[in-house]
Amino acid sequence: MKTEKINFKPIGKRLVLGLPEVKEKTKGGIIKSPELLKEEKQEVLQDFPVVLAIGDEVTKVKVGDKVLPLVRSIETIKIDGKELGIVEEGWIAGIKTD
Repeated sequence: MKTEKINFKPIGKRLVLGLPEVKEKTKGGIIKSPELLKEEKQEVLQDFPVVLAIGDEVTKVKVGDKVLPLVRSIETIKIDGKELGIVEEGWIAGIKTD
């Protein structure tokens, strides 16, 4: 997911991550089980989600950074129809360097 503008400003040390979309159906139209969807969502987090917004107390991460969050630390939300993740800065394991 590329950096895009969102209508949300996190507070404190929280950041908003753009999460890659995980399709709820297979190409053949079969609905995936909740367990499979959860597993696929955890796998896409290893693709370094992009930081879309940061709170005022965030010091080590900036908008546009690609980060590796610890999987259990993310709360997913929907804003303007997009699935996003909110995580505390302390739960970011690292920043991808190109």
